[in-house]
Amino acid sequence: MKNLKSISILYLEDDELDVDIIRMTIAEGNFKFNLTHVKSKYEFKTALRTMNYDVIIADHSLPDIDSFGVLSIVNDINSTIPVIILAASIDEEETIKTLKFGASDYIYKNKLYRLLPSIVKVIDDAHRLKKEKLNQEELKRSEERLTTIFHELLDVIIVFDLENGNIININKAVKKNLGYTRGHLIGNSFFSLFYEELQEVEKNNFLKRLITYGYILENGRFRDKNGKLCEMEIAITIIPWGNGKVGLVTLRNISELN
Repeated sequence: MKNLKSISILYLEDDELDVDIIRMTIAEGNFKFNLTHVKSKYEFKTALRTMNYDVIIADHSLPDIDSFGVLSIVNDINSTIPVIILAASIDEEETIKTLKFGASDYIYKNKLYRLLPSIVKVIDDAHRLKKEKLNQEELKRSEERLTTIFHELLDVIIVFDLENGNIININKAVKKNLGYTRGHLIGNSFFSLFYEELQEVEKNNFLKRLITYGYILENGRFRDKNGKLCEMEIAITIIPWGNGKVGLVTLRNISELN
C-alpha cells in the first residue's frame, strides 16, 4: 500500500448521510481515493462490470440486496476485489457467516476507526494474493515447458531412486529406443533394463560408485522389449529432487546388436 498513490473504491449504500461519513473517514487517510457511490443492486452490478476497483465497501442490508448477494455478484464478476461489509448492528453469527462467504472484513458503523486500517490491509492482501497467483501460474507454465522438453528429447532420460534404483520418471523416448511404455517401467528397477540384469552386489557397487564420484559415463548393453540387444552410452549424474537427491540417466543408442 505504501507505493499505491491512489485507490478506487466502490461503495454500495442507500443512506446519503452514511455516504458522507464514510467519505470523510476515508479522507483522513494519507492516500488519494476515488469513491464511486451506488444505491442499488442494479447500479452495483453495472459499476462492477464497467470499472476496475481496488476495494468494495457495502452496507450489510439494503432493500434489494444484502451482503451475501453482494459477495455472490463479486464472485461472479471479479472475485479478486476485496469486500468490506459495514453493519449498523452487532450480530456475531451473521459476521462469521459473511466472512466465511468471502468478505475480507466486517466492520460495525460505530467502530469506523477500523475502516482505514482495514482498507489498507485488504488491498495489500489482495495484491499479495494476486502476485502469488501470477507466480504460481508462471511456475506451472515453466513446469509444462520443461515437461515438454523432457519428453521431446531423442535420448532416453531416466530419473531413479538412489536407494533402490527404482525408476521415478522416464521420458517418451524410451518407447522409440527400447519399445517400452513409460507405465511399464515406472516403479521398476533401472537395472532391469540391462541385458544381463545386475545382481544385488553389482547394483550396490554401481550405486556406491555413483554416489562416491557423482558421475558415471560408460557403455552398456540393454535388451529392448522384443529381445533385441542395444549398445548404449550411459551418462549418470546426481541431481536434487524434492527434499533429497536422485540419479539422472541419459541413454544414447550407439548401435543395435542382433
